[in-house]
Amino acid sequence: MGVGEYLDRLAAAVPVPGGGAVAGITLAQANALGSMVVGYAIGKPKFAAHDAAHREAHARFEEGRARALDLAAQDASAYAALNALWRLPKDDPARVGFDAAVRADRRTGGDGRTGGIDARRARGARWLDKRQPGE
Repeated sequence: MGVGEYLDRLAAAVPVPGGGAVAGITLAQANALGSMVVGYAIGKPKFAAHDAAHREAHARFEEGRARALDLAAQDASAYAALNALWRLPKDDPARVGFDAAVRADRRTGGDGRTGGIDARRARGARWLDKRQPGE
């Protein structure tokens, strides 16, 4: 889907795509820009002393970009299913375990790993802290 079609769908009065998809795509764009910037330095004699760090950063940006797009797609899929369940009467058998599943998903950040988004944010901050100015 092109950018125009995506924006048309985002502007429509439908539940998906929504905020989670926008967040994932925005994160993917940030990673793409990071890749572009670091890519300009890779292989340049002027930055040869930092080539390994630039290549590592580039790989992480590319990994982050792919992960962000995957998360955007997962969010859209999960929210579509969630929205369908919300439309059912509360006593519908299809909703059995629904509330507990939503609470568990919030604790794990949606991917089953403990700690959820806060743990991933802390891991990212630790990685950035390892980087010193001038590296």
